[in-house]
Amino acid sequence: MNRAILFLLALLPLASRAAWPGGDYPEVRAFAYNLKGDGQQAIIENGKLSKTATSKTGVLLTPKQVRRLIAAVTGKHPEHPHAACFIPRHAFVFYDAAHTPRAWLEVCFECLNNRSTPEGISGDVDFPALAELCAELGLPSSPGRDFRKGFNDFRREMNTPQTGGSIPGLEPIPKPK
Repeated sequence: MNRAILFLLALLPLASRAAWPGGDYPEVRAFAYNLKGDGQQAIIENGKLSKTATSKTGVLLTPKQVRRLIAAVTGKHPEHPHAACFIPRHAFVFYDAAHTPRAWLEVCFECLNNRSTPEGISGDVDFPALAELCAELGLPSSPGRDFRKGFNDFRREMNTPQTGGSIPGLEPIPKPK
């Protein structure tokens, strides 16, 4: 009995940490970068901000915006198709107390893909929520107000059975349970 209690107590610190980004970050900033679309550029290169960032300071997120960001990339979200490309133009960077970038999320609204450092974002993310956050923050090249409608129309079309043959790789995705 004592071993079981000790085991459960040992797990408590793990349960209290967020799954991603997995720490306490006093500052989160949003950036637009790679606006020319030159491949899979990273927002952080060798510990430094990409030279293609449109602002060296980015836009500071409020605690409420950080919670919205985390909610958009963690938990369960409806599935959607992803393109094979990845040309990110928006990113969110999590800084520690010494203003060192420790975690970041790079987003491509064109192909509906993302990349995180550290890894840990699994499954589909809420792209409309991320698009709305980028637009709210005034980031250049942010999707327009109609992004959510276009995204939902796209998902609905992908869930509609095709008639007259189908395109390989574009079969309807299963409806969320």
